[in-house]
Amino acid sequence: MSQDLAPLWLSIRVATLATAVIVALGIPLALVLWYASKVMKWIGLAAIFYLMGQTMGRNLFKRDLPHLASVLGGFVLFAAASLIPILGWVLTMILSIMSLGIVLVTKFGAEPAASPAPAQFAAPAEAPPPATAPSAPTS
Repeated sequence: MSQDLAPLWLSIRVATLATAVIVALGIPLALVLWYASKVMKWIGLAAIFYLMGQTMGRNLFKRDLPHLASVLGGFVLFAAASLIPILGWVLTMILSIMSLGIVLVTKFGAEPAASPAPAQFAAPAEAPPPATAPSAPTS
């Protein structure tokens, strides 16, 4: 009878070991990804706040604001709008999704790599007009 249960106990041990490995690797990985998404969200929100602050500075003060003032101005607008009961929750959700998208699409704001200039081919030079033989005098 114990001979019949040996494969069962082996499969239980393998399943337990596999579950332990998945949990031991999965939980820390999930935490790292969660924190990374939070950092990416705040980077994207800073970009959105900067654009909001720059627009506010140009329209209200007729000049460009410094970078920190632009981010803080955009944050103040966002904070004021997020105090509105339902609209604030929806605005927060939309801006969070947009900020993650901005960070991922722009690859953390990296400038695109400079592509080599296309080869410039010179146009073929025009051939000089054919030389004409001097005409013989006619009499």
